[in-house]
Amino acid sequence: MSGTHGGRALIVGISRYESVRSLPTAVRADAEDLAALLVDPERGAFEPANVRLLVDEAATTDAMQRELIASSSAPAKDPFLFFFSGHGHRDVTTIGSRSWLLTYESTMSDLDASAFDATDLSDLLGAIPSLRQVVLLDACHAAAVAAGKGDAHAPTGIGGMPHDLNRGAGRALLSSCRAEEVSVVLPGARNSLFTTALLDALRGRAHDRSDGFVRLLDVFHHVAEEVPRHADQHPVLSTENIDGNFPIARRAKSTQVGNAAQRGEREKVLATLYPLGPTQDEIWSRSGGDLSRLNVTGNGLSQWHSALRRIDGGGDLRLITLLRTVADDHPDNDAIKNMIADAMQKLP
Repeated sequence: MSGTHGGRALIVGISRYESVRSLPTAVRADAEDLAALLVDPERGAFEPANVRLLVDEAATTDAMQRELIASSSAPAKDPFLFFFSGHGHRDVTTIGSRSWLLTYESTMSDLDASAFDATDLSDLLGAIPSLRQVVLLDACHAAAVAAGKGDAHAPTGIGGMPHDLNRGAGRALLSSCRAEEVSVVLPGARNSLFTTALLDALRGRAHDRSDGFVRLLDVFHHVAEEVPRHADQHPVLSTENIDGNFPIARRAKSTQVGNAAQRGEREKVLATLYPLGPTQDEIWSRSGGDLSRLNVTGNGLSQWHSALRRIDGGGDLRLITLLRTVADDHPDNDAIKNMIADAMQKLP
């Protein structure tokens, strides 16, 4: 996986539907942010032309089927990633349950004609030669389930392991929650809780094996541990004859600036200026960081320790950006001035 590689991906996020109740905008952002990460040459390293993004009105059943069929010519050695965030529905009234992913034009009155049957999806995935398939499913959103309570014609959501999709050699299926649970979007968050943890793992928070890659099972372990810390939600993984713990992303080069002693000094200075932690005076969010991705428990110093470790791990905020925002608040602080000068010298 030097440079870009031959992997392919189909990323789908539907927050706005033609006939079905809308979902939070975080659902669309989930797809957009994952696609952007996959084509980042420092992380996903997928060729941009090989990552297909379908959101809202572009995410029709026909469009999804066309993209999957087009991927059937991909070499067997290349990974294939399918991500879906949107409405799902499971019918348990018939002999053996059936599941559908609701595409933009889907209607609950005629799912067979308008939605994407999970069995059909599984068949199309089976026609793709790749033995390194990763299916990421977030189709049981809390907002949809809550809004649809008492409505027999509302989507039920699909949690757990849909048996329709849970088959196929070389396929790993990661579902956002168990069958009896829902997928959560935390207040004010850009992404769903599941995708937040997924993106963090792919950005380098998953276990580091020091081989330059982020690997499938390490991503799952990070997501499985992180999501339940914030909600009663437990992602589920299923695999069938997968090709070991294969890489699905590149581990970004370390963004650490300075040695451990210097990092410790930054923590102390920031904890002195903002003793309540990164939430104080909205310093983290004003710098462009996402508070929903921070551990804001414990005292201010421990919060700053966690926050700066996130920056070191290649998170969503650069150290130099944070320090410049702090300097705006404290223009006469010599320690911050020196940190900015040191960070500038170490920029690539």
